[in-house]
Amino acid sequence: MFRSDLAVVINSGPYPPTTVADCVSRAVRAEYWVGQNREQRAKFFQEKREEKAQAKQNQVKQGQTSQQKGQGGPLGQNNNRQYGSNQQKRK
Repeated sequence: MFRSDLAVVINSGPYPPTTVADCVSRAVRAEYWVGQNREQRAKFFQEKREEKAQAKQNQVKQGQTSQQKGQGGPLGQNNNRQYGSNQQKRK
């Protein structure tokens, strides 16, 4: 009669619903709170995605500024010039 996630909430507790009205009121309340939880989770994960995208943009911007300053990372152009020929000899 009810979805499984609602049925668990409706039937839980020390006093099971005895009338149709009691059962329906519990179902309505359970539906409301399940919907609230879904909205909160959706909002949380949307914020996480936006935060991750923002961090990725900041990381790309930092990489561009460090290359412009000549401070390439460990695999940057500056390090490849210094060690490129030695790496080929080691093989």
